[in-house]
Amino acid sequence: MATPEAIAYVIQGLPSSDFDKPEEDVEDIKSDFMEKLADVEETIEERDFERAIEHLQETRNFTYDQIIDTTTREEIIAMINSLTAYLENFL
Repeated sequence: MATPEAIAYVIQGLPSSDFDKPEEDVEDIKSDFMEKLADVEETIEERDFERAIEHLQETRNFTYDQIIDTTTREEIIAMINSLTAYLENFL
């Protein structure tokens, strides 16, 4: 199972060419991802699993919008789906 921290680690290590924005905007996009994943982590800590799953869905949509490298995008989506599936056990 993936964790928000593991997903964040992967995203932080991505090259600028994986994103659908000019290089100078990539750090802002990565920051947006970190905020979204922090929201996921916070709601998990609060045991609000339904809301955590909603945050993951938003992060998944953001991934589709921002990451253009197909392999990278699918790797991140798989991590998000793994965490979502795990959290669904607590609903």
